[in-house]
Amino acid sequence: GGLLLFPRLKCHSTCRVPNPPRDTLYSPPQTTTMNPGEILTISCAENSQTASATCRANGRFFGNPNLCTGCNRHELRLKGSKYQMEDWQTISYVGAKEGAQFSVESVLTGSKRDPVKNCQEFDHDTQLVLTVISGSDSASNIVAPLSCGNQEIHIISHEEHPTHCEDISFG
Repeated sequence: GGLLLFPRLKCHSTCRVPNPPRDTLYSPPQTTTMNPGEILTISCAENSQTASATCRANGRFFGNPNLCTGCNRHELRLKGSKYQMEDWQTISYVGAKEGAQFSVESVLTGSKRDPVKNCQEFDHDTQLVLTVISGSDSASNIVAPLSCGNQEIHIISHEEHPTHCEDISFG
């Protein structure tokens, strides 16, 4: 009849401050580790604009990392080698004004990076996703799920238009 004690489970990840985009300052500085709920201050080197981003439990910040560099609305048209679906034929994405690189990647069905997790139902091991690397990110971020990996999907056009920056998940 003894008492059994378990250590408290950690149910969140910490955020690591990324490299800031051009002309942007972060406080605290890059590589600092922050806990969920803590605030990252974003300021512009050339003017007095400031904003904040909040560290979230998923280990990513939510805010506007492109405050100083500006944003573009990216309009992409995609074409599948076998078929295409209306929901991914044209994709719109708001992100960094400079340096956005889009690609189609394959992720393992059912993995942490698989946003849909249903391709096993169709006997396919992979899910195709549209990804972007932009600003100071070194890893690709998923923009949209496309189709199962039973075909190739190509980006056939990419247009950019200046727009207002929105708060996004980053880091």
